[in-house]
Amino acid sequence: MEQIFVSRASAIQRLLERRRDLMSEVEYNPSLAHAIVDVEQLLLDVRAGRLNVFQFTDGMGQICRIFIL
Repeated sequence: MEQIFVSRASAIQRLLERRRDLMSEVEYNPSLAHAIVDVEQLLLDVRAGRLNVFQFTDGMGQICRIFIL
């Protein structure tokens, strides 16, 4: 598991990139729709300041733990 320390803006950027990747893949794999909902909820929580640590699976299937400074 990769652990990354980033600013809130950088964390939001990573989540936006992941959502963009999932949106392009959902056409071929409809089961990813649930993952998109999860990423969108993470985006809302990170933007609102409710989360300072979260983890998600990146496009390569690797689990990343993000710590917001």
